[in-house]
Amino acid sequence: MMLSIAAKAPTALAARRGARHVPVSYTVQRGLVGFRGRSPVSVCSTGGDNPELKIGIEGMMCDGCSSRIEKVLKGMESVKTVSVSLEGKVAVVGLAKEAANSAEAQAAAAALVDTINSLGFEAKLQQ
Repeated sequence: MMLSIAAKAPTALAARRGARHVPVSYTVQRGLVGFRGRSPVSVCSTGGDNPELKIGIEGMMCDGCSSRIEKVLKGMESVKTVSVSLEGKVAVVGLAKEAANSAEAQAAAAALVDTINSLGFEAKLQQ
């Protein structure tokens, strides 16, 4: 029997240095990792080994905007997959295996948000 990442996540993530709370929803396989002195990182699972981050994006006006964000994020080392929805005003970013642990996910999330903001949009991690 194969366990989902959501079943293993609370113990594994809570063991990370600096983690202060790790609530996980088994229904949607989504967790929120809080660190001392930092903003929480929202991490969800699609059942694979690579977590996903959801980033809300304001200011996209057309498919060109969403395509531009997608192209730039795909070029980042920590990113494995990207899907940007103009209608949903959200980017779902699958992290590369190297960036899957909670400390690296925190750094990758900050870099993704900063990159989107540098393109002229307003990005925030969704929780």
